[in-house]
Amino acid sequence: MQRSSRHNEEGFALVWWALFLGFVAFPLLVLTVEGGRYFRAAGDVQKAADAAAEAAVREVDIAHYLDSGEVRFSGNEYVLAQEYADSNASFLRPRGTDVVVVAIQVDEADDTVLVTTRADVTLLFPSIAPQIVIQRTGVAQVRIATP
Repeated sequence: MQRSSRHNEEGFALVWWALFLGFVAFPLLVLTVEGGRYFRAAGDVQKAADAAAEAAVREVDIAHYLDSGEVRFSGNEYVLAQEYADSNASFLRPRGTDVVVVAIQVDEADDTVLVTTRADVTLLFPSIAPQIVIQRTGVAQVRIATP
């Protein structure tokens, strides 16, 4: 009689491990891989935003800034910011995801330029995932040394 109850316990252990692997271990593995991919993509969007902000600062109208202290652009800031954002999206671009410059703003109080970038990274994840859009803002200080 002991033998048959022991046989039942062995079957229970197999079911327990199958449930553990299916409901705990595998989802943790998926979360780790997909979470890492998300954070890498978010880092790429931030890097692109920072580079775009640096590029936009290069387009400040220096003569106007020296005369008035007001930050004004020369008119080419979006093009240059987008070029810098594209060249700094090294993880996303090869995977068919573009980083787009959506806004360039000036904070007159701090003499800073804020550039907001956005990327739809849905293609990086399984098709069952909802739409995933990452938006980040880069900041660059306007610094002009006068002789």
